[in-house]
Amino acid sequence: MILTVCALIVGAFFCFLQKKQYTSQAIVIVKSPQIMDRGRTYHTTGYDPTVFFATNDDVDHVVTIANSDALAQYIVEKYGLMQDYGYKRRDDAVDKFRKKFTLTRNDTKNVELSFTHSDPQKAFEITQDIVNRIESVYQDYFNTIDHDMVVMLEEKIGHMKDTIAILDDSIQYIRNTYNLQQALLPTRGNVIQNNVSTTGATAAAMETLQEFVFQKDAYLTKINEFSGLVQEYMGKAKRNMALFYRVQDAYVPDAPSFPKIPLVLLICLVGGLLFGSLLVCMMEFYQKLREQ
Repeated sequence: MILTVCALIVGAFFCFLQKKQYTSQAIVIVKSPQIMDRGRTYHTTGYDPTVFFATNDDVDHVVTIANSDALAQYIVEKYGLMQDYGYKRRDDAVDKFRKKFTLTRNDTKNVELSFTHSDPQKAFEITQDIVNRIESVYQDYFNTIDHDMVVMLEEKIGHMKDTIAILDDSIQYIRNTYNLQQALLPTRGNVIQNNVSTTGATAAAMETLQEFVFQKDAYLTKINEFSGLVQEYMGKAKRNMALFYRVQDAYVPDAPSFPKIPLVLLICLVGGLLFGSLLVCMMEFYQKLREQ
C-alpha cells in the first residue's frame, strides 16, 4: 500500500514538472482541380460526384508538400519557433517542429493534420496556417501546369496562324496566276469552273488550290479547339478554386494533450500495485527459505 501511494505521488510530481502541451487538429478532404474543373465543368456528359475527389497521386502531392523543408522553415521563421524551443540553429528548430507536427493520410482521401505547442493559441494559429500553406502550394502547382499548357497552346496557335498566312498567300498567287478568282464558291472545297478554259496546268492549279483550302480549314478548326482549351486552363487559374474541403477547421484546444494526468496516475497505480505484490511475494519466499 505504501509503495502504491509513493508511486502515485511520483506520478503526480512528474505531471507537475512537465510543461503542458496543447494539440490543435484539422481534417480536410483533398480535391483534384484537374478532374473537378476540366472533367466536370467542360467535358462531362453525366453527373458523377466521385470525380470531385482527388486521386492517390494528388494526395501524394499534398503529403510531399507537408513533409518538405520549405514548409517547416516557413513555419519556424514566421512564428519564431527557434526562440520557443530555445535553439540557435534553424535546422534544430525544424527537427523539433517535425516531431510536433503530424500528418495522417486516410484511405478515403482525407488528411488529418495536427500541431502541438505549449501555447494553445499558437498551436491553433500554426495548424491553421499549415493547412492554408499546403493548399496554396498545392494550388500553385496546378496553376503552374495550367500556365505552361496555355503557353504551349498559344505557341501552337501562333504557328498555325503563320501557316495559314502562308497558305493565304499561296491561294491568292494561284488564283491570280491561273485566273481562278471565281473558281471557288463560299462552300469550302467545291471547285466550280466558271467559263475557265481548262488546260493541264489549270487543272493542276485547281487541285492544288482545293488542297490548300482544305489545309487552311483544318488549321482553323484546330485553332478553335486550342482556343477553347486555352480558356479552360486560364479560367481555372483565375477562379482560384478551393482545393481542400475543411471537414474540421483548426481550433484552440482548451485541454492539454500532454501530460495525460489520468493515464500517468493509472500507470503509476498499476505499477505500484504490481511492484508491491512482487516485493511481498519475494519477502515471503525468502522468509520461508530462512525458516527451512
